[in-house]
Amino acid sequence: MKAASMAAGLGICQEKAQLESSYKRAKDAFDTARSVLRKKVGKSSHAEFVKLERATDLAWDRLDDAMREFATHLREHGCGVCQDILPSGKPIW
Repeated sequence: MKAASMAAGLGICQEKAQLESSYKRAKDAFDTARSVLRKKVGKSSHAEFVKLERATDLAWDRLDDAMREFATHLREHGCGVCQDILPSGKPIW
């Protein structure tokens, strides 16, 4: 039996696994960017802060896209329940 057939037989959705992995990577990248930004508040030049803020915004946009793609797949494909996905909306950091 081929791997894809075995995965389908076991109820494992490869696309779900890929989207979940992308979501987790995006979440980790956002958490890191937000942490760095928070640590630099009041301790960095304005230019450095703006650069870090833009990086954090970009990481948020990527996380938002990953959350949306993952949630859409789960809803449309019906292959699982999403417990770790937050509602969309830019957080206040």
